[in-house]
Amino acid sequence: MVTKQKTQERILSLNIDNPNYGEFNGFQITFKGFDEIPRTFLPRGLPGGFRTGKYILERFKQQFGEFSLRVVKEDESAIITRGTPTRINLRYSDVIRIIDSFNTNYRTEGTKSVDRRLGSLFPNHFPQYTEIYRPNSLAAAIPSKAEEIQLTDRDKKKCIQLLPALANYDVRSQRELKRLLAGRKVLHYLHLEKLLWDFERRLGKPAKEQTWQLFFRKNLLILNPSYIELIDKPNISLSIQLPDFLLLSVDNYVDVYEIKLPKTQLLALDKSHKNYYWATEISKAISQVENYIDSISKEAHGLAMEIRKQYKLDINIVRPRGYIIAGHSKEFKHSEKKKDDFRLLNESLKNTSVIPYDDFLVRFRNLSKALKETK
Repeated sequence: MVTKQKTQERILSLNIDNPNYGEFNGFQITFKGFDEIPRTFLPRGLPGGFRTGKYILERFKQQFGEFSLRVVKEDESAIITRGTPTRINLRYSDVIRIIDSFNTNYRTEGTKSVDRRLGSLFPNHFPQYTEIYRPNSLAAAIPSKAEEIQLTDRDKKKCIQLLPALANYDVRSQRELKRLLAGRKVLHYLHLEKLLWDFERRLGKPAKEQTWQLFFRKNLLILNPSYIELIDKPNISLSIQLPDFLLLSVDNYVDVYEIKLPKTQLLALDKSHKNYYWATEISKAISQVENYIDSISKEAHGLAMEIRKQYKLDINIVRPRGYIIAGHSKEFKHSEKKKDDFRLLNESLKNTSVIPYDDFLVRFRNLSKALKETK
């Protein structure tokens, strides 16, 4: 029997050799996951070397007293207070962010930028600082050819956070309007791509029906831009049979969704007639949706009044449509007959459609493609 021994990871160390560091002159910093000490910590590293280091060390000393500092390449930043001294692991990428923030903001903020970063990394040990936006900072940071900027995921998240602030923007020309609409298309495309990636990832994993219901409830307004409002059942005080939520379309009509699982069987075989019919689970879902539609139609006036009251929306409840998202078309892969019978059965339904998960995905892949081509 051969026993494999785990190779011990190499630990490097550096003693600070700088009289300007005062009590920290000679302080040892260790490094884990590196083949050599990063240039940032050497005298000829980044401009000024590790000049932010003294203040970081002072803040750690002020907070913890005796401590050791290890810079790690892969592990997350962490503070271990068990035992003495306190052990601090600082991820190298976090060190770079602290240095960049310090170098960028030193003239206006001094060492506050370091405090803010430490508060963000270690909220249980350092106070949180509210960031104050200085007017025109964004305009100064973005070059004239903004469309050529290579944004990181972090940049994109911040841009999305700015959208509410743009809601009150006073458009003064057609040119500004076109830019605003183009930007909206790009953001919609990016958000849609993220959701579709998440959708495909989820399809490959087992999940409960409730998980899928929550996913669609949260994301249908993004996945399908023909909807403008999601109406929650708890906000409707009428005693009528309703699904968990209703969707209001751009033309103010109401639609009903019933969400089953991707593994739900769609069709069953009638062996005596060699035809396919709706499987039990789908038959129940169709019956449920038809009951919802009937209940909504009978109480159309009262429901419309309730929605106007709660959502300030005028809606038309003529004959709601129902959609059942269930199953997967791979069920038809080896049978054209089954595929044709599914189409015929779907067309025979009056106000309801059964949509397999992968067909639903294809529809919105096409939407994403169209957005990409026009953005």
